[in-house]
Amino acid sequence: LTDTIWLVNASGTDLGLAWLDQGYDDTQSPWNAGNGLFGYTPAPGTYPTLNTPLSSSGPNTYYFRAHFSWDNLAANVAFVVTNYLTDGAVIYLNGVEVRRVRMPASAVGFATSATGTRVQVSSSAVLCEGLAAAVSPGRRCR
Repeated sequence: LTDTIWLVNASGTDLGLAWLDQGYDDTQSPWNAGNGLFGYTPAPGTYPTLNTPLSSSGPNTYYFRAHFSWDNLAANVAFVVTNYLTDGAVIYLNGVEVRRVRMPASAVGFATSATGTRVQVSSSAVLCEGLAAAVSPGRRCR
């Protein structure tokens, strides 16, 4: 998904689980489009260039979505998600949770905080395997 337009919702509103549905309308405000890398940094130059800055006083929870079409077989699918995180994230593919990074193992919601932070700047690669339940040929992915 390099060079893909992403949608971000930084409204501070609890979207519940509705935003995970493929039919969810993310074309309306407060969803905004932008290119990654998203974020806020008090130390420019420490991270790669931010293409879509987020407010330093933003909400606890940000929602991100990207759309792409999958035209290959689902067997042995692996997605590599590269990200810079200072807190935590839950990663979903077509509404199916595929990975947690520094988030509690229990149920998470809008107000759930990360279990830790990483003060050092680093990139973490998250390998998501066994995604046949979430992706199939000709299916539009979100």
